[in-house]
Amino acid sequence: MFAWFAVKMRIVRGTRDCLTFRLFPAYGISMLKAAFPGSFDPPTLGHLNIILRAADIFDRLTVVVAENRQKKYLFSSAERVFLLKELIRDRKNISVVVSGSLIVDFLREKGIRILIRGVRGMEDFS
Repeated sequence: MFAWFAVKMRIVRGTRDCLTFRLFPAYGISMLKAAFPGSFDPPTLGHLNIILRAADIFDRLTVVVAENRQKKYLFSSAERVFLLKELIRDRKNISVVVSGSLIVDFLREKGIRILIRGVRGMEDFS
């Protein structure tokens, strides 16, 4: 048994939208959960864009606010969580949490198998 999930993507070279389909096996998957980790210091429109697009694709999205004691942040983790929650307050399938552990440990603990990442530039490919 298979389930179809439609992912809407914008064509880079043009202005028209195209609809692509991917086939995911449905066995053993009750809910598609994903996580989007980052420092979000501060949350940007780019972050919000990725969050909203991912929330449209997955049943459950967890936004993971990184807390690294070795880094100096502009906003505290509580302030970053508050800002993110305000941005997504009307979306019921998105949660915002703080984590000080490695993301792979967090994902394993929560049973999340999909990691969402944004690409900022060519340095992210190397």
